[in-house]
Amino acid sequence: MSNTTNLYWPVYKSIEREVLVLADMIHIDDKQLNVYSVKIAELLIRTCVEVESIAKELYKCEGGTPAPEGEHLKYDFDCLKYLDIKWKLAKKVVLVSSANFYLVKEQNQILRPIRSASKGEASWQKAYQAIKHDRASSLERGKIENLLKALAGLFLLNVYYRNSEYDLKSDSVGDTFDQSLGSDLFAIEIYRVSPFSKDGKQSQESNFDYSSYLIEPQENNLKEARKAWNDFNDKIKEDYLSI
Repeated sequence: MSNTTNLYWPVYKSIEREVLVLADMIHIDDKQLNVYSVKIAELLIRTCVEVESIAKELYKCEGGTPAPEGEHLKYDFDCLKYLDIKWKLAKKVVLVSSANFYLVKEQNQILRPIRSASKGEASWQKAYQAIKHDRASSLERGKIENLLKALAGLFLLNVYYRNSEYDLKSDSVGDTFDQSLGSDLFAIEIYRVSPFSKDGKQSQESNFDYSSYLIEPQENNLKEARKAWNDFNDKIKEDYLSI
């Protein structure tokens, strides 16, 4: 996927820019997440249309079974469900990192936008369907909170669609890794693999399933680090036994 033309990221960035313009006009804190408008509803619809499109494309790229003849794939029950099984998308965290968002509550700062989405039960999905079919009576569901979660979901799917690898050179812990991955609004969680784990096996700590990126040493560096660590431990044991 990373070596194909990405038609999704530019659209995501375009919507993101418009959301950031909203943040310049509205002081978006925890109390303002229920603010709604025709413009916010429009952005929500555009975002969800992109979610549908990229979810179907990812499903196809990752070997999902084509729909039977005469039927159509459902982006949520078919595609997101398949991708969730493959990558545990429902657990993946997206962090609201923009300085223009003044969110304090953890549930508003740390989002899991794909949770319940494979069942069509995410709040932003329900809002999207309601507005799409009856905008006049459902306008209040076109609020900042639903837009933010839908856009976080679109960002996450873009991260997986790009499928990029980065060589961090000598930065073994990933301090220089840009967790925003080009977003001016969101960031992803990362999991750092330790080369010094017992028997070379990685313990999956609490944030492993929440993370979209894994930072680990290259195999040749991993072997060198483990050898140095084992040599160090052997030296400590020798010094201790010689006392």
